[in-house]
Amino acid sequence: IIYRGHTASRCHSSYNSHFPTPQSCSMAPERIAFVLIDGLGDVNEAGLGGRTPLQAAHTPFLDAIAAAGLNGLMDPVAPGLACGSDTAHLSLLGHDPRACYRGRGAFESLGAGLLMDPGDIAFKANFATLDPASGIVLRRRADRRFEAEGPVLCAALDGLPIPGFPELGLRVRYATEHRAGVVIAGPGLTDAITGTDPLRDGLPLLDPAPVEEERGGYGEQGNGAADGSGVEAGGGQGTDAEGNMGGPPGDEPAGPRKERPPPSARSAACYSAAATRAASDAMRAALARHPINAERVSRGLPPANVVLLRGCGARLALPAFPARHGLRGGVAAPTRIIRGLALTLGMAALDVPGGTGDYHTALHAKAQAVAAALSAHRLDLGFLHVKAVDDAGHDGSAAHKAALLGAVDAMVGQLLARLARARLDSGEEGGVGGAWACVREGCRLDQLKGGRMPYWSSMSFPAAASLPSDVPPVQRHPAQQSIPLW
Repeated sequence: IIYRGHTASRCHSSYNSHFPTPQSCSMAPERIAFVLIDGLGDVNEAGLGGRTPLQAAHTPFLDAIAAAGLNGLMDPVAPGLACGSDTAHLSLLGHDPRACYRGRGAFESLGAGLLMDPGDIAFKANFATLDPASGIVLRRRADRRFEAEGPVLCAALDGLPIPGFPELGLRVRYATEHRAGVVIAGPGLTDAITGTDPLRDGLPLLDPAPVEEERGGYGEQGNGAADGSGVEAGGGQGTDAEGNMGGPPGDEPAGPRKERPPPSARSAACYSAAATRAASDAMRAALARHPINAERVSRGLPPANVVLLRGCGARLALPAFPARHGLRGGVAAPTRIIRGLALTLGMAALDVPGGTGDYHTALHAKAQAVAAALSAHRLDLGFLHVKAVDDAGHDGSAAHKAALLGAVDAMVGQLLARLARARLDSGEEGGVGGAWACVREGCRLDQLKGGRMPYWSSMSFPAAASLPSDVPPVQRHPAQQSIPLW
């Protein structure tokens, strides 16, 4: 976390918030750049000389921040719980997911640009490959490089009638890579249902059903883990981008869950499950006859002939970020689930030219977007999310992960340089940087500098001021150029 502006004086957050509120601080920080590197941690790799990807990476700017700042370990939700991106970010941005989480589908769909009315339900979705004869999901990800075909297929599915449910509407919007957001809109729906995603390759397509009380995980089929798998795994684990290392459904870490619907709501859950089943069948039939899949088969590529649905959720009604924290927040996060979560919390979505949320995202464009918004006083907090590092971990590529961490470090250096230059140009007093921590349940600050609990330490980055200022907004770091997408 990089702070820019006035010093915050010994701020303590409330139970559910990592950020200070005006009531809990004698002086709130002026402007904040919050950089979150998704999937940063990992295990030692023989191919990296027994080091972790972070140890092997060239990270002078991250090292400078760590040397000058406050360092520790944090459990985003609870110790030992392998939570996913959605629940972790809910907690980081000030909300207890154990009290408010309903499923990640609404975040993915909102982030993809689908509006949701109260009562609508949404799913996080994958384009996948199904064996029609056996009903076995052969590949939960038909193809990561899906930027050209995904939007076309989503357009073909958007607005399909749901057989037997003329009162309901089906909306589909492309997200990133093989992902999409799916919304079923209409009266009488509930999000207390499971989806169709078996969570692992080689398992049958699931039948939607009302949520059972004994099922673990965050709501639907292990939504407590990255991309709904029930497992957060690093590069050494050999998982794919969906975290397919997890066990079968029901074998997920314990955590918040939707309770079994009461008898009065049981009929709504059965109705919603039946509608979801019909929508899934309709999409599968449309994909089977789409020319894109015929063309893929002719080229020896797996067809994208099924849409896997998981993480059913309704839109949350939560206090707006400015009202809760006294800060105007914005995000630079092309990853749709993070973007949608931020929109749910009333944060602005920053435009990032070249931001794709994958290996080839324009990292420096994110730094430019956040620095520009903070320097112009349009935001008090700019949240910069990096997904590519996590993707490399799920793909089991420690070397690529280390290379990407070097690219992220250069992005952080660019962010520091832009903030420093903006401060000098504006004539503001003080330097760039600072480190500050709020302590709450689940936060383990057990590796503190100086043997005590400092809440603020200053830091300076003389090397940052020498970085070039003319980095094009869509320039990609050389380390990103050689990384295969599949």
